Amino acid sequence: PGFVWRKITGDVDFGRVMIETRTEGDYIVSTLTIDPAVVMDTGTYECVASNTVGMDSEIIEIQVSSANCTLPDGSPLALGQYRTILYLDNDALSADIILIVDESGSMELEHRWIDNMTKLLDTVLQSISIGVNTANRFGVVGFGSYEAYTQNRAVSYEGSLFVEASNITLLTQMLDTSGRYEDGYSAIQFAFDNYDFNTGAAKQFILVTDEERDILDASLNRTNILDLLTTEDINLNAAISEGFKGMSSLPALGIDSFEKAYIYDPLSPQLYRTLFQGRPIKDTAYSTTNEDYTELALLSGGAAWNLELLRRGETV
Repeated sequence: PGFVWRKITGDVDFGRVMIETRTEGDYIVSTLTIDPAVVMDTGTYECVASNTVGMDSEIIEIQVSSANCTLPDGSPLALGQYRTILYLDNDALSADIILIVDESGSMELEHRWIDNMTKLLDTVLQSISIGVNTANRFGVVGFGSYEAYTQNRAVSYEGSLFVEASNITLLTQMLDTSGRYEDGYSAIQFAFDNYDFNTGAAKQFILVTDEERDILDASLNRTNILDLLTTEDINLNAAISEGFKGMSSLPALGIDSFEKAYIYDPLSPQLYRTLFQGRPIKDTAYSTTNEDYTELALLSGGAAWNLELLRRGETV
């Protein structure tokens, strides 16, 4: 006799599958084990048994629920709960966040979703009492000018470099898409040099670019930029062109400095599960993006996100 197993409603990672056939009295039993099982293993499975007399099949419905997990701040996340992933000082009363945005021609779609992302981020910050009494402030740095000697600029509205989240469109609508040279390190240094932070505010830079670093300022490197970020207690989040994965090689929206991967759950739209073993898929990175930006963000205590998935409309 022989047995064949298959998943009718999609694919399964056979690296996590073990099929065992054994004799129990007068019967021959086939068992399929998936370890570890994940939510995306939910579906319809079929087992077909055959011998010289004929064949028969059995349909099995499997429902996998995600396990509880612990977030970087030590708080539990139970099934059905979700949290926007933040890397800010929860003791802070407000946050100063600077969006450092590539202005090259391929970035038009990114300029569109930044507005909604900023407003969602502000809402979640206020839900944990950051920005309730003192408003959270958002600034925008554009980088990637066509001329190498003017690669960075502070986008302002009526002389103000910071706006509240509700007015972020006043800044993002002035972003350009005619750039050619993009040095993210230079833009990070520029943001620090040209913006004054509120005393006691949590500080975060969010870098958004779909290309590797063009070295326009050779005096800047990953070591001295990381020193700047860590000394000034600034977390860097990078939305870049690189893929990520978690445990069992499940594709991830992003990973953090705790090696946790954030996995999109197709059964619960807008909900992300946390898995361990988060790591970049380096051969998917655009040129030197991994070395330039992903590793920098993780070393700073921040996170890195797959820009291609954000382009499709998935959100953090």
